[in-house]
Amino acid sequence: MPAYAIAKAKAVIGDHQASIKMAIESGVRIAFGTDMGVGPHGLNGEEFLLMRDLGMEPIDCIRSATTVAAETIGMNGVGKLEPGSWGDVIGVPGDPLADLTLLSKPENIRLVVKGGDVVKS
Repeated sequence: MPAYAIAKAKAVIGDHQASIKMAIESGVRIAFGTDMGVGPHGLNGEEFLLMRDLGMEPIDCIRSATTVAAETIGMNGVGKLEPGSWGDVIGVPGDPLADLTLLSKPENIRLVVKGGDVVKS
């Protein structure tokens, strides 16, 4: 990352956190997204912990990456596990609602089902 980008990120981080916290407290629906071109792939799960630390409930953190993200880009019925819907599935060793850190580290992802096919087990 260029030095100017690092300096700018450090300068605005407090304002960024305050605005996200205000959005959460105001009930704004937040969709999980990625700018992974600016960091190593596989670390975007840390975003769950950042959202939680700013006041979002664990279930809402998970929904931000599933149903809310799908609905935000007009893909209704995606990101849900119910009849008539389509969603990929991951498996972690525990309950992510009780321990959101399970979703923050790639090594915790023990199972991946994509489009009905097991791609990691």
